[in-house]
Amino acid sequence: MPAEVDEKTLEVRTNYRSVLWTIMHTLCDLETKNIDPHDAEKAGIQQRFMSSESNSDKPYFFIPYRDEYDEEKEDDYPTYEPDMEDRFNIQGLHFYMNSCFGAYPKDDNKPFGACYKDWADLNLGELAEYSKYHWRASSTCFALPTHERLPHMKCLMESEVTGDNRLLRGELIAIVKIMTARLNTKSFRPHTVAPVSYCSFSKDDIYLIHHVWSSANRNCHSGYVIFHNGSTTTSCLEAYFNGKNLIIRKTKLYDMKQEDTATIDLLLRWWFGFAVGETKSVKTAPLP
Repeated sequence: MPAEVDEKTLEVRTNYRSVLWTIMHTLCDLETKNIDPHDAEKAGIQQRFMSSESNSDKPYFFIPYRDEYDEEKEDDYPTYEPDMEDRFNIQGLHFYMNSCFGAYPKDDNKPFGACYKDWADLNLGELAEYSKYHWRASSTCFALPTHERLPHMKCLMESEVTGDNRLLRGELIAIVKIMTARLNTKSFRPHTVAPVSYCSFSKDDIYLIHHVWSSANRNCHSGYVIFHNGSTTTSCLEAYFNGKNLIIRKTKLYDMKQEDTATIDLLLRWWFGFAVGETKSVKTAPLP
């Protein structure tokens, strides 16, 4: 049964959805796969730095899984083939990481923070473009909380776009659609913060986007973490909406041409991790 909330909260949620849709349509009108910084800024997006390894500049609404998990993998790490079509390198890494996400905790009393749900039940719309831009979200799941139920989500995506330090059209479209869907979910009406975790695979770099959330006037977040994996490197991004701009924070790049167990473990722990943070009140939300 939907929770009762005041009219102001409902008005705020409606307004934030409208602003996010405007940002998305502005990006779509550019008709480019990579979004240049000046175009992103004009659309209402700002890029900033984030760290996924240190306590400084760490994410706000997700924490990594700290306990032991089963590390057995059915698939070998995909060999990067420079002479192979990019999409096959992308798919190989995508399938490998997807198989890693199927791991399970060594202690049944210490479950992961990812719970999968049928796509049709989430009302996310079409999270893909096949005709010109070639990207798709392949799976979604809830980011589970450590205590009370929270609106956080996670998503896995692959793209045939050549990645660099610029943001990608597909990433931003998926971010907005997931954010607005969570801000339109009746069971989360008291929440003006809805963080999301997202994993994306593309050509020349692999991003781990840790949290993308929206927060208008610092009290509405609809974010998600993107693990953006491609053929050579990976990085982490975090995003939130501050009422005027969609803020996206990004880490350094990690080289992924060769298997790096430490980096893979880092990515998996963020994917298996939990949702945290104040999502109902602006007063205690730890936002910059």
